[in-house]
This record gives sequence, C-alpha cells and structure tokens, in this order.
Amino acid sequence: MKTTYKEMENKLIKYEAFEGNSLEAVYDEYSNKYEVYSYNTRIYCNDGYFDNSYYSTTTSKLQNMLIRVFNLNNKIEKRG
Repeated sequence: MKTTYKEMENKLIKYEAFEGNSLEAVYDEYSNKYEVYSYNTRIYCNDGYFDNSYYSTTTSKLQNMLIRVFNLNNKIEKRG
C-alpha cells in the first residue's frame, strides 16, 4: 500500500522504509543508511547528503518536508 503525505513525516522520523506515488525511502540496517528518492533521484541520505535542486513541485514538497523533519535549515547549500 502506498504511503500518503500525511503518513510520511512519521515514517521519516522513524527511518522507516516506505513507498509513495513518486517517492521511496529505503533503510539499510547493515550500513545504517537511510535514503529518500523522488522520481528515482536520490535527494536525501543520512550521511549528510541533501539535494535541494529544483526538479518539480512534488519533489519540492518532499524536500521541504525533509528540511523540517531532519532540521536541515543550517545544512543547505544551493545547488546549480
């Protein structure tokens, strides 16, 4: 079953894997990596990677959710 936007924040906070219509979050227990993809493009990883490039309105909505959930405000570098 697809995860709705209302459910996503809680799943992100808990590093839970989930799949939505245009996105996917994957947690690898072995490496302790949590990655979030929008339209198959990696936009977040808990190793410090965050892609805030503009792709679409949907991706921007998810990027803003990631900023809020993971407190990324001070870690954002604009990408070209």
